[in-house]
Amino acid sequence: METVKEFQISRATGALLGLAAGDALGTALEFKPKDSYTALTDMVGGGPFDLEPGQWTDDTSMMLCLADSLIEKGGMDLNDQMQRYVRWYRHGENSCNGTCFDIGMTVQTALSSYERTGNPQSGSTSHFSAGNGSLMRVAPIALFFAHDNEQHAMQAANLSSLTTHGEERCVQACEIMTLLIHRLLNSEHIADREVFLKTTLTDYLQFSKDCHPEVRAIAECQFFSKSRESIHGTGYVVASLEAALWCFVNSDSFEDGALLAANLGDDADTTAAIFGQLAGAYYGVSAIPSKWQLKLAWESQISDTAMWLLQRPTNQQVKDFVSEVSVHIERQDPADIALYSMAYDHDLMVTHIDYNAPFYVNDIDAFTDFDAWLRQASFRDCICWMIRLVRTERFWDGVIVSNIRNGSVTRWLNNMHHLLSLHGE
Repeated sequence: METVKEFQISRATGALLGLAAGDALGTALEFKPKDSYTALTDMVGGGPFDLEPGQWTDDTSMMLCLADSLIEKGGMDLNDQMQRYVRWYRHGENSCNGTCFDIGMTVQTALSSYERTGNPQSGSTSHFSAGNGSLMRVAPIALFFAHDNEQHAMQAANLSSLTTHGEERCVQACEIMTLLIHRLLNSEHIADREVFLKTTLTDYLQFSKDCHPEVRAIAECQFFSKSRESIHGTGYVVASLEAALWCFVNSDSFEDGALLAANLGDDADTTAAIFGQLAGAYYGVSAIPSKWQLKLAWESQISDTAMWLLQRPTNQQVKDFVSEVSVHIERQDPADIALYSMAYDHDLMVTHIDYNAPFYVNDIDAFTDFDAWLRQASFRDCICWMIRLVRTERFWDGVIVSNIRNGSVTRWLNNMHHLLSLHGE
């Protein structure tokens, strides 16, 4: 994998934190009719779910579920995505307060259908189900597929929508947002907002010549000439996408645009989240007000997730690492095994993350009860263990050899082989 660049780090982190910040900002006005309130000027929480400032809703929860699936499986696994959405719905996984307190009807219907049928493409194709629930969470697709071509990334976005939103406008909106963020992640120098949108949306029309007329109107940038009175932050996907893009064009900072989006009311948190994932990628993470980042629930975890999406080693790279190290353990003295360099050679050393994070939150100590920890460790946890081992060698000479001799590395290799087998590798 290519070495990740600083601008990519900033844009990727900005996309996910921007989404969450927009979500947390807009929840204060969720369900309130447009302009029926005093204009919002800061992240204050409250709203219909009485949240603390910085807490977020279903937009961010579903984004994290999608991101976790991509990281754990190493690619698109629609069943796994749906299982994670169901665990959020039923058990509050990836909710900042441990419960699913906000879920759209279209998503709820799709998840219930999946539980009955096992079909991961449970999103309704009905004309009346064109909600914004897949668009609001789509940013992880662009990050994970940032090193692939744009068409591949858009195809993945298409599939990610079909799980809960199969209507063509939902699918196409996800393709558009993914193309925009993907291009930002691969372009260090970006034109001004209007030129960037016009160029990229025109390119989208070449990819999707037969897109829905309402989506085509957005791709033709007809919203550029609209006034605020004609923009609506509702749950309808076309209106949501148009509103987010309109706010992006009609503001010159992340903060101003996010407030512009949230103050449209109605589905305010989602409009601001959709704006946030795009604007965060455009402006970079430093443009998100620090006062909002400090309030934001799970800020460090979301930042780490962005880096994992951008840098996750492929399943083949991990498989090759496991095979190579296993052969060396069988044939060589532990002191002669260059595990340190092999971890770097196979791109296991994900950067700009807190690789100690999995060891803070678990009741099981990975070093005093390694086998128990390993049995419940995720893919991300396991890679963090190896990163920690390799980095510890810098100031604790011999720790790698010690872990090879005591069998910990072999047990880790066996567990990684098991995890990869679950991915069909």
